[in-house]
Amino acid sequence: MQADHFATYLRRETLKVVVLGPGEAQPCDLNKRRQIISRLRDHGYTQAISGEKLLGTPEAPLHLALQSALDDIDLLLVLNTGVAPLVELTTISTDYRARQITKVWSKREYVETGRSTPADVLSMFDNWPFSPDEFESCELVESIIETAERFCMSRAQLEGRLTSLGLPPPNDAPT
Repeated sequence: MQADHFATYLRRETLKVVVLGPGEAQPCDLNKRRQIISRLRDHGYTQAISGEKLLGTPEAPLHLALQSALDDIDLLLVLNTGVAPLVELTTISTDYRARQITKVWSKREYVETGRSTPADVLSMFDNWPFSPDEFESCELVESIIETAERFCMSRAQLEGRLTSLGLPPPNDAPT
């Protein structure tokens, strides 16, 4: 099957994917976030944007503005390498849907330091630790792309768009 034909089943271009992470105070991490958005767009996720682009200049504090924007987001990808992403994750951690659509990548030391408030917050989301080497290489970006693809595939199957490929929705799928 041709990749373009398969893309019609997945409808990547319809998903609003938001990538959160550190901003200008951490230029290296901001650059990685920009790479992630660029690679997502290269894979057909044409609505992939940064949190700043989504929220603009809200009157409310950013973490509260994010919480009110959750209904407009299909997939939330978080590069947790600073204080801001953890504040945002803490704010949305009580929202069931937010926990379902949020995928988090954190520095390994954030998740291997034992029990702490940040570790407890991270445990509420699908999350993956990464090393400095993985951050510097393409491994981190490719891990994020693979996760977006799995999410997209699961959503397509749940919505019944893959039945012609022999992948019906699960029996317990909402109707």
